[in-house]
Amino acid sequence: MSIAGEDVAWKFGWRIKGHETKMVHVANNEPMAVIGAAYVTLRVGNRIVESEILFTPDRKGLTLGIDWLTKQG
Repeated sequence: MSIAGEDVAWKFGWRIKGHETKMVHVANNEPMAVIGAAYVTLRVGNRIVESEILFTPDRKGLTLGIDWLTKQG
């Protein structure tokens, strides 16, 4: 999953909406709370990709998940 801190939402003006996922486990199997999601358009080079980003109060920045990378081929 792609996940970000609230700082990213503020920086880009993304609106965080409720999401059915309330917790995820990160790479070291530690739990991480999810407060919501934003559905945004990300541009990478010339490619535009509709993306679901989950948000957590437990970190800062943006981490693109394997789900996002797989969509890119």
